Amino acid sequence: MPKRIAAIGDVHGMTRELRLLLGALEWMGLDEIWGLGDLVDRGPDSIGSLRLMRERGIPTILGNHDASYLNLRKKGYSGSVAKQGIMAQLLPEDWEYLEKCPLFRVDDSLNTVLVHGGLWPGIPLHKQPFGVVFAQMVHPGRIGEVRWWGEDEHTQRSRCGYTEAESRKHGFERWYRVWDGPQDVYYGHSVFAQPNVWRNGKHGLTVGIDTGACFGGALTAAIIDGSGEPRFVSVKADKVYAELTNRTLWEN
Repeated sequence: MPKRIAAIGDVHGMTRELRLLLGALEWMGLDEIWGLGDLVDRGPDSIGSLRLMRERGIPTILGNHDASYLNLRKKGYSGSVAKQGIMAQLLPEDWEYLEKCPLFRVDDSLNTVLVHGGLWPGIPLHKQPFGVVFAQMVHPGRIGEVRWWGEDEHTQRSRCGYTEAESRKHGFERWYRVWDGPQDVYYGHSVFAQPNVWRNGKHGLTVGIDTGACFGGALTAAIIDGSGEPRFVSVKADKVYAELTNRTLWEN
């Protein structure tokens, strides 16, 4: 039987939905399950989500929210009141779990890359920058620099100083539209109403599976078997815990 893995979109403390989704995946005979990062923040139970993944031995890609905790700890900053409360509850085992999170996961047998934000075109995987945890709009010649996409001019200007249209004039583009690698890429970070499957000609397809659980959407897993035709399993959120702002996008 061909290898099959599952990739889970941004959990953001939605432990109830994560538990239900893992329950559904357990019956599918999968070879591996991976998270795509951002286990923490926004939702009601960051500690529970992180610990559930850790205790079940499910690895996760590093997300930008996860990275923020490691950065705060390294620099000795306290962060927001909410972050302080979460950090105070993290056990040594939790920190060790976060510290071991890779920037991306390459599965050669499935010709697939798992990443949190996105990838730069024309850059070998081993040279991709830390910015892969944040990537939305990227520039082929300005490696590591990230800009945000979206139709809300005020929000985009407040985040990076430019609207999406202005960023395009500067040579930036939504990373998934310019991905030119042979691998299929599954990512989180950017919120879609439904999984965003994008086919770039003869290049690998890209699949965004953050369907906004903490925003009242759903927690989604993609089932990957190398066929190029992903299937999805989702658990609807029980309520809204955060408002869609800043880097997020609710489209399609």
